[in-house]
Amino acid sequence: MNTEELLKSGKLELYVAGALCGKEAREVAAMVKEHPELQKEVQAIEAALLATLNESSVAPSPELKGKVMAAISNQMQVAGTEKSISNTVENTGAKVIAMNPANRWLAAASVALFIALGATYFILNEQIGKQRAEITALNDKYITQTAADKRYADELALINHHLTKKIVLNGVAGEPNARAIVYWNTLNKRVIVSPTDLPAPPEGKQYQLWAMVDGKPVDAGVFDVTSDSIKLDEVKKIDNAQAFAITLEQKGGVPSPTLSAMYVMGSI
Repeated sequence: MNTEELLKSGKLELYVAGALCGKEAREVAAMVKEHPELQKEVQAIEAALLATLNESSVAPSPELKGKVMAAISNQMQVAGTEKSISNTVENTGAKVIAMNPANRWLAAASVALFIALGATYFILNEQIGKQRAEITALNDKYITQTAADKRYADELALINHHLTKKIVLNGVAGEPNARAIVYWNTLNKRVIVSPTDLPAPPEGKQYQLWAMVDGKPVDAGVFDVTSDSIKLDEVKKIDNAQAFAITLEQKGGVPSPTLSAMYVMGSI
């Protein structure tokens, strides 16, 4: 690197601020010793930095200054310690231009500023990550709720349709308090069951709806009932029916009803 390249590289400013170490510091120090124009530039940089520091009129607290200077000293030790760098430079015959206390404080303050900016970046980045996660969760919740609202609106429209029949299923012998409602649309054959008064089934069991078609039970599908929520369930389509009944079967349903496990029944 020649003198012109060094002047344009910005390394002289880093050298004056004490931000260079090791091989780079030795090379710059050697070139400054050999070239008067570089020495003048170093003096000009020192004067400019000192003037900037004086203009700020902000004096650091002794405690803060001590902490920052200690941090800078530790950084230099990691790179090879101040002493080893100084000895190596002397062995090369290069002259090291020492910084005055004001310039050392300016370099230390610069490092402290970079550390503070880095910490702020990571804190803000973490907060942004949390906010993005919250937005994603809210968006998923919105999509789920929108789908549920659409389904409820569709079911309500079916229930209120003028061709939908409401069949009340009352409890049979042994289950006098059981009750359910079936909504069957004779146009599109869709069936919705509302288990209004059916107890929550035991584990491994599930309610199954049956349609009586030409005197034979036809599987109309299984549905869920929980102790803390009763909801509408759309089951299988039924082309024709004279009655509906509900039995308690093994989870997943069975091909034919267990008559002894019948809870409710109602005719159309």
